[in-house]
Amino acid sequence: MSYFILQIISLVLLWESPCEIAGRVELDEFQNVFVYDNNTISKFNKKGASHYTYSNLRKGDVFSLDVTNPMRTVVYYKDNNEVVFLDNTLSEQNEGLNFNDISFYDVSLVSSSFQNHLWIYRSAEQKLIRINRYGEIVNETSNLSLWLDDQTEDFIEMKESGNFLYLVSSSGLTLIFDQYGTFRKKINLSSTGPFSFLDSKVLYLVGSQLKLYDVLLHVEEVLLDDVNYDKLNEAVDFNLGYISVLKEGKVLLSRIEAGEIGE
Repeated sequence: MSYFILQIISLVLLWESPCEIAGRVELDEFQNVFVYDNNTISKFNKKGASHYTYSNLRKGDVFSLDVTNPMRTVVYYKDNNEVVFLDNTLSEQNEGLNFNDISFYDVSLVSSSFQNHLWIYRSAEQKLIRINRYGEIVNETSNLSLWLDDQTEDFIEMKESGNFLYLVSSSGLTLIFDQYGTFRKKINLSSTGPFSFLDSKVLYLVGSQLKLYDVLLHVEEVLLDDVNYDKLNEAVDFNLGYISVLKEGKVLLSRIEAGEIGE
């Protein structure tokens, strides 16, 4: 007798923003949704209320936002080559860190790291470097060319989650390291983004399918075969059983429900 287990995923809509918003979304572990575009960041709580905003016209456009630590949001201004740190009310914690001041002129990507450190990707050096709040090097990888078949890979996203550090290229090539920068593996995802990371899980879109790759189990599975959100590929993030998306200018937060059937 054959036996199989099929996981069924459904999305239960919790709230939808009443007005149109452009940008990208990030979701923290408390189901707070952050939307950012150009120089403005808005924060919605898990009930959909927006209480906090942040904008700094002097620093230009926000390139990336990392809400891994809910008490220390990392805002990266690529044009200015600097980061600003915000608390849970989107108020500046300190003066931030300008990479030019520590002679890192080729920073392309920034990610929050444990112990309030930062990972930065130096494109000219082709290295990942972990620094403390003073800009001092704590850990670094070998030159990434060791693991690249194509030396012209363009890396577009970086994220530390749990014990893993992910570096993703525009082709879907993903280099995976541990939280100290030791190389673990290389995978090719059948997508060019957007991607979302939670510990050993990578969530991404392929056409109308929402897929999940498990780094520890080395398996890829389809979570949703027919995504019921139009234009889901505009922005997506997930965390601890919840998923936030940007659909036609509206921010939505949904709860992920799963079950198993067998035999």
